[in-house]
Amino acid sequence: MRQSITTRYLGPTNSRGSRIKATARKASHGLPAQALTVPYGYGSTDEEHCKGAKALADKLGWSGLWVGGGNVDENGYVYVNIANPESWGLMASSGSLGVEGRDWFHISSNN
Repeated sequence: MRQSITTRYLGPTNSRGSRIKATARKASHGLPAQALTVPYGYGSTDEEHCKGAKALADKLGWSGLWVGGGNVDENGYVYVNIANPESWGLMASSGSLGVEGRDWFHISSNN
């Protein structure tokens, strides 16, 4: 079963700067959490959330085309994997997915 990646912004504290937390699964039913926190950089909000999601997908060894958008709670983003690899190139080159690194990212399966 495919999983989504959700991201959310964590504001600065007295000891840490701003960060993006990417989560694929919360710890439950004896299963470990699949999450990663990355520093908030100098890109746009969209770019920073995309970087966080890509970092988690890389860490988990996931590949494919991931497309993101705002989540239902309006407190972050959600990224889903597109299952039809034949359409990746066409969608990416046509611009119908938006901008790479902001609206979507791709991880090749030979990483």
